[in-house]
Amino acid sequence: MRATGKTTRPLYLEERSLARTRAVLALAVMLAPVLACAQPAGSALGASGNAFVMVCRALLAFVVGLLLLYSLRHYWFALTRMFRPQVPLHASIETANWPRVVVLIAAHNEEAVIGDCIDALLHCDYPSDRLVLMPVNDRSTDGTRAVIEHYAARYPGRLHPYHRSAGAPGKAAALKDATDIVTGNGFRQLRDSEDEREAHQELLQAEEAEIARVRALKAATEYVQAQDVADLIIVFDADYLPNRQLIKQLAAPFFDPEVGAVMGRVVPQNVGVNLLTRILDLERSAGYQVDQQARYCLGSVPQYGGTVGGVRLSALADAGGWTIDTLAEDTDLTYRLLLKGWHTAYLNHAECYEEVPQSWEVRFRQISRWAKGHNAAMMTYFGRVLRSGDLSRLQRLDGLALLGVFFMSPLLLLGWLLSAVLALTGVDFAQGLQSWELWFLIFVTTLALAGNFAAFVQVAVASHLDGYRERIRLLPLMFCGFLVSMMAITKASVDGLFLDRLLRRKLQWDKTARFRHPDSGRGEAAP
Repeated sequence: MRATGKTTRPLYLEERSLARTRAVLALAVMLAPVLACAQPAGSALGASGNAFVMVCRALLAFVVGLLLLYSLRHYWFALTRMFRPQVPLHASIETANWPRVVVLIAAHNEEAVIGDCIDALLHCDYPSDRLVLMPVNDRSTDGTRAVIEHYAARYPGRLHPYHRSAGAPGKAAALKDATDIVTGNGFRQLRDSEDEREAHQELLQAEEAEIARVRALKAATEYVQAQDVADLIIVFDADYLPNRQLIKQLAAPFFDPEVGAVMGRVVPQNVGVNLLTRILDLERSAGYQVDQQARYCLGSVPQYGGTVGGVRLSALADAGGWTIDTLAEDTDLTYRLLLKGWHTAYLNHAECYEEVPQSWEVRFRQISRWAKGHNAAMMTYFGRVLRSGDLSRLQRLDGLALLGVFFMSPLLLLGWLLSAVLALTGVDFAQGLQSWELWFLIFVTTLALAGNFAAFVQVAVASHLDGYRERIRLLPLMFCGFLVSMMAITKASVDGLFLDRLLRRKLQWDKTARFRHPDSGRGEAAP
């Protein structure tokens, strides 16, 4: 089938798999006021005591209201995924005039895994004359460079490495420099001949990468217009294992000129290692199979996920390029594309395999980085989304909900502590309430309590759709993941929103540890 230019409806990415943080914590939040009602009323609290009770009531009502809204939202997504027809646009495109693609492989100390990723991409089903692989070696101190150069020597002309030895830390900064090379003279130097490529490598080895970056920036716009080097870039983290059809699947939606970014589905490849990997597999399944796909059908807020995804270079330039001082470049770019009017397509059939954390310590650090970066995006874009007149009402509401999803954990913890104080001090929480007000409070809290299982309903629906119904038996054990996520997100939120600003801490990139051994995959490490 040839490309028809059919318009893609917007699609949406999950809230980074952390909706589970509301389950047991909300149980304490909802039951504590009811327990407080059973406490014997103490002596008169006085004016200050009554004011304290009123403040606690207001805060708890606020927490309950938000919890109820998020719960209804998750139920909406689950029901949409179960009963609404899903149209896999672009899935049938096999033959077309494929765009020129540069695949960026983000790598920082990825000696153990990058060989497998490069090997998989070298065997992908995409025209070789329209595909360039560019491993972005961001200041690695292990054997990552040797592995990359080993593949570059074995496949001359297919790989054009970019070894970055200076500049700001972090994936976003590395991608920005690599994109500058793709769109400027630095890329021409990498492609013109092997001699020029080697000369460029010597320049980088001499730790003069900033010179290449300035040269690339100087001629970026005119070079893209004159030479048509690439139409889009596709990004993979080094631990990902793409299948043979993935590049075509990710490139197909760009035949629609309104699509600025595309996102595929992430599937863990080390599911059977331990309890944590199995829990994370359930979270990923619910987030992509249910949450993202439902948002795609509903036409709410699209989200680019940072990896297993592509970006149109003209859309990236229109949105202002990569933001280097962020821990969540995917969320940041998502909202800049959204506010500029670009669509993001989600492809549930475009699967790619990743290595999820195998230890709770690594998971804690990973989710802390996500939370801190996402909350920074919330502070930047909340007001702009709220005031935007170009977004539909649904896009504004869901966009605001997506921005606030990582803030729910500290908010719920606050509500938990407040209700515990009321219960343990013997305060009559129902004091001053009319009968109907008390019953209304119990009704709302009960709905909110039941609604917390909406995230688990999504897991069950995803397991059913994926054909792995036996995995539903692991649902009670997700409490472990909830505890780790709640503590990590709360700490990261306090640090990112308050302590880092107060103490003027600099941005720190915390890399996720890898567990795969260099000789355990299909790729070959350098000798």
